[in-house]
Formats: sequence, structure tokens, C-alpha cells
Amino acid sequence: MAFLVDRLNKATKGSDHENSTTKQLVLSFARNPSMAAVFSAASMAHNTHFFFDSLSPSLDTNSLDNYPLLKEALIKSFGSIDTLWRTMLTTANAMTGPGFVWLVQAKQRSTSAAGNTSSLPEYRILTTYNAGTPYPEAIYRQQGVDQSTAIGYNGSAGSFGSTSARGRDTPKLPPGTELITPALCVSTWEHCYLPEYGVDGKAKYLIEWWKSINWGAVDNRVEKRQKLGDNNVFDKGPSV
Repeated sequence: MAFLVDRLNKATKGSDHENSTTKQLVLSFARNPSMAAVFSAASMAHNTHFFFDSLSPSLDTNSLDNYPLLKEALIKSFGSIDTLWRTMLTTANAMTGPGFVWLVQAKQRSTSAAGNTSSLPEYRILTTYNAGTPYPEAIYRQQGVDQSTAIGYNGSAGSFGSTSARGRDTPKLPPGTELITPALCVSTWEHCYLPEYGVDGKAKYLIEWWKSINWGAVDNRVEKRQKLGDNNVFDKGPSV
């Protein structure tokens, strides 16, 4: 990841973005075609750090049982932790291209008045390919499908596309956009498993990854309960 950081330092040196975090660069350049290289480097660096920051150095201290509210919310969303495990690992194993599989805390924007009642948040699974980003503010560069194999993909870089000068001036969150906070991710890039697990070792790598999750880091990134009718965007991910 060091070469990505070096590339970003050179690209932003002397500019208004010189001291920006990788996440800030992602959100700033998501719809600017002329800064696509900076966006890709920033997004890849951010995603990779997020992945490594989710790993626990000790298998003895990372039990999900230590975070009962998080566990309860995950069970509410997926039915069981086993279902979450199978869904996330099956999704990652089925990806034919490099990318990331994300566990995100999700909430629909509401126009209702804020109430005093709270509820457990919902969680979803989403995928991003290559240097795609999960953040809704940069939804136009999410890359939720493998663009090298997707049929009829259109980057919308024309005069009226989302990445045009006109498109970049539109609201950052299109109507109906789901607000999310990334909680956890796993990388499906080959360099993460080929050296230790081999060409056919992706599934084993994913199983070992699950055993190494730092649930404390996951718990720190998310809201424990949500106020019903609260319209605030969750933004508790790492700022790197």
C-alpha cells in the first residue's frame, strides 16, 4: 500500500488536498474524470487500510460475544451469525474479479419527524470491484459490478452524465440513496491469498479471515441504536 500513498502524496503536493485523508480524496474526486487516477489510488488505499484495520492480532480477544448489541443487530438482519458468515464468504468466493465485500450498517432516509424511540440498526452486504467505493456520497464510483464483464455498462462521462461538469454539480446524495456506514470488509484481491493459500485457496483464506476479525474495531465504527426518524448520515468509518 506504500506505493499508493506515495502516489497520492505526489499528486496532491502543494494543492488544497495536500493534507486530505484518503476518504476525503475519494469523496472529493468521485465524479471528476480528470482526477480518476487520484480517486482510484485513494479509494484502493482506503479500502485496503479498512480491511487490515479489521483484523485482530489475537484470536483470544476478538469474540463477537463481547459486543452483545452488535451481535443482536446482526442476528436481526441476517437471522443468525452463521447465515451472515455463509452469505459474506459465499459472496466473496463467487467474485470473479478483484474487489471487496462489505458489511455495512444501513438506514433509509426518512422525512418523518424525529422520535424518541430507538431501534437496532440494519446491516447489509454489498460488493465493490477494483477500486470502487462503498460510500453513498461517491455512489457514481461504487463499481458494484465487474466492469470488465458487465454487459451494457456506461460510465456516463458525456455532457450530461454523472461525471460531467454538470453532473458534478448535482446533489451528492441522489433521491432514494441509502445511507450506510461501512463496518467490515474482506479483500478478494489475489495477492491477499495466493502467496499463502495458492490458486485454489481462496475459500480457505476467507474462512481464516473470518476467524481473525477484530469485532472491537467493527463495533467502534457503527451506531449501536438508531433514533427512529433521525435523518443524520452515519459517518463513523476510519478517516485514513
